[in-house]
Amino acid sequence: MNPSSPTCQVLDLELESRHEQIIQIGALKYQGSHQLEQQRFKSPFALQDYALNVDYIVGHNLLAHDLRVLEKLERPFFQPQVAFIDTLY
Repeated sequence: MNPSSPTCQVLDLELESRHEQIIQIGALKYQGSHQLEQQRFKSPFALQDYALNVDYIVGHNLLAHDLRVLEKLERPFFQPQVAFIDTLY
């Protein structure tokens, strides 16, 4: 594993659709092509610590769905320099 390889977090939110309450968050963390961790969270705030120090956040319909839900919460989730990749677009 190359320590200069970018770190990427793959993210997926499962929601109770009517009220958009988070039921579960699935997250994988990679450095280059090497999987570092796999986690499931019930609380979005547990995701905050997990999402530190990543270069990219990847998800399907991330921009229109997952980030919109997370932005409604009181605290910012991702560092300003992180880049978002949405596999839907």
